[in-house]
Amino acid sequence: MFKLSVPIYNRTVTPENRKIFLRQLRDCGAERIFLIPLFNVNEGTVTDYGTLRENVAFFKNEGFETGLWV
Repeated sequence: MFKLSVPIYNRTVTPENRKIFLRQLRDCGAERIFLIPLFNVNEGTVTDYGTLRENVAFFKNEGFETGLWV
């Protein structure tokens, strides 16, 4: 068996469109998602921690295995 894993740029997922992403992920049979954070190459740091935390919590609460794609 396999699990369909989908990478998603974190910056594209907002409170206004999370339900759209949720529907599309369920429609395609995804079980796991990887959020891709914004990364400041010059500083070597992730720059969107706030929305990253919110999106991880949202997708976990909806039953998806959720991780980061770095």
